[in-house]
Amino acid sequence: MLLKDLDLEARNHKGEAPIHTAILHGQSTVLKTFLESRPNRNLPFTWNNLPVKPLTLAVLRGETDCIDLLLTKKNFRQSIFTIGNILHLAVYFNQPHVLEHLFKTHRSIIRPLLEETEVNPQGLTPFTLAASLGDTEALLILKEHGAHIETIDDYDRTPLHHAAMQCQLDAIELLVSFGVKLT
Repeated sequence: MLLKDLDLEARNHKGEAPIHTAILHGQSTVLKTFLESRPNRNLPFTWNNLPVKPLTLAVLRGETDCIDLLLTKKNFRQSIFTIGNILHLAVYFNQPHVLEHLFKTHRSIIRPLLEETEVNPQGLTPFTLAASLGDTEALLILKEHGAHIETIDDYDRTPLHHAAMQCQLDAIELLVSFGVKLT
């Protein structure tokens, strides 16, 4: 197949370039072919009113094969401003299999995103976001891979506080079983 004459940045009526369409349809083989032609890996796209790049689009859509093709040491800190980094995205869009995959396949790249300084615009770490959303599966995965369970936000609130504010009883129970401080 000759791609040299194909404009990989051309957009359809939805604003999608071919690279975005491949990700949206889980077509990792097609994406790989496009990437061999060296398109812009950071080509922006608006998906459901969110400005995304190919990697963040693959994360929020749960397309692990596409993530593997797109994730590099240079772009792993990609984020969506209102939600956070790619771990925040996996939590926010309820993609626990993406969290598992990222830690299993890309641990050395992803590990720094668990640091307490890796917060979203609301000041939440991925672990705290999971507590706030009541995502017990994400809490288990993030703890297993070294997330700080007692992290404190700018208002001196812990993940337990955030779970309590959102009435996330299952998350509260799980956090207590982790041994978080109740005071």
